[in-house]
Amino acid sequence: MSMTGKTGLKNIGVGGGIILVFVIAWVTMVNAQTETEKKPTLPDANAKKENYIEVVAKVLSIEPIKGDVNVRLEFEPHGSFTKEDGTLARNLKLDINSSNGKQEITFEKGKRLTPTEAVLNMYDGNVTNYPFDKHQADLIFWFSVKPDKPAEKPKTTEENPAAKPTDEKPVSETKPATDETDEEEVEVPISFEFTPSLAGYKIESAKHKDSDETYVDTGMKISRSPMVIFFSVFVMLLMWAVSIAVLFLVLSVVVRGRKVEIAMFSFIATLLFAFATVRNSQPAVPPIGTLSDYISFFWAEVILALCLLTILFTWLLRPAAK
Repeated sequence: MSMTGKTGLKNIGVGGGIILVFVIAWVTMVNAQTETEKKPTLPDANAKKENYIEVVAKVLSIEPIKGDVNVRLEFEPHGSFTKEDGTLARNLKLDINSSNGKQEITFEKGKRLTPTEAVLNMYDGNVTNYPFDKHQADLIFWFSVKPDKPAEKPKTTEENPAAKPTDEKPVSETKPATDETDEEEVEVPISFEFTPSLAGYKIESAKHKDSDETYVDTGMKISRSPMVIFFSVFVMLLMWAVSIAVLFLVLSVVVRGRKVEIAMFSFIATLLFAFATVRNSQPAVPPIGTLSDYISFFWAEVILALCLLTILFTWLLRPAAK
């Protein structure tokens, strides 16, 4: 086989290898973005009871700086809790651990169960550790039946002479009147489904041990998604690589006597301001002062600024070539 043929096969092999690496990297990125959604469901009340409330929870937004997780709950009553038209057949009360809102919400009989948004408090994490920050949050709620107000019976007193008279009993034998506030509220069975997914975040959820079919206590572990971490680390490495390249360029001018070109000034100055834009382009990045800034951004800015000043003063102080 001729040398030309061998060179052609070698080029094809190298090109095929590059394409294969690119395809593998692309598939890996797509798989990392399509994260598996974990849906922890409490014991299915529908399998045990006919009367229950179906609840579906979704994460709407996460604000690590404020420490808030916004969750929306959607409800659907079943069995004796709903009428044919979909409205409530009984009064219900929802207790939920919302950090800035009502923690007790009453749903009245004859009305629909409207969706409710709750803001959960994130804890056990520091947003300045971006992109490696991790947080936790808990979603706790339960339904209880609010007793209907009993109908008043007609009084057999002089105020209502038409009422049928009854034999009066001694006070000691008369049964005390029942106050509706003294009646114990009964917890309602719940069928719970949670979809903890949000772009840019990895959310792992699991129900706590004290959860049962009437009490929902779900914990969430929140961290940045693998793609966000990958992109942030890539930006940090890019800043270091470019800064070191510029440093070597300046050293070649200062130490080896390379000719100073005017384009070097604009090139370094552009990088000095462009790095701030690149830093802020990271997904959901907090203000300046995060861990990624201390690892790369601050160092890159200092190196570029010193390089710009060095090459500028070198150009000014070096004798002009004759």
